[in-house]
Amino acid sequence: SKEALQKRLDIEQRLARGEKVVGEDGTVLTLEKLRTQSRREYLKKRQERELMLLKQSLQDEEELFRDQKLTPAEMKRIELGKQILKMAEANENEDDKNDGFYRLPDEYNEGDTKGNQDQALLT
Repeated sequence: SKEALQKRLDIEQRLARGEKVVGEDGTVLTLEKLRTQSRREYLKKRQERELMLLKQSLQDEEELFRDQKLTPAEMKRIELGKQILKMAEANENEDDKNDGFYRLPDEYNEGDTKGNQDQALLT
């Protein structure tokens, strides 16, 4: 990854000098695009790290306080952490589904008209 870092620094220097830089995919690169891409990569890594830390923290608390009576506030905090993990995992699964392929809807009634199905979803 040292080569990737060197390549990125070279691109940034060329952009700073005002040169036009074309990326591997054929698009014109700008400093703003590079910053956005870098920020997205950072946020993805940070999210993974934070979720891992939360998961480890919940496991540790479960082991340490297994036989202890917890206060309502502590139980609420632990439940909130579990909900956050569940939502993050569901979000990751949703990202896997967005692979560019069309998916059939989960519920489909052949006997019903499209208008009736839409109306049923609204109610």
